Amino acid sequence: MPGLIRLLTTLALLALLGWGAIWAAATFLVPEERDMVVPVSPDKLQPK
Repeated sequence: MPGLIRLLTTLALLALLGWGAIWAAATFLVPEERDMVVPVSPDKLQPK
């Protein structure tokens, strides 16, 4: 039983670290605005 508790504790700590990393990225990182470029083939520009 101690092995199971140790495993669950380790998994919980890893989950909390992951959650904290995602929270920190969402809170402290400022997104950068960029232009979106989508290549379109010439065939799709021709009216049918």
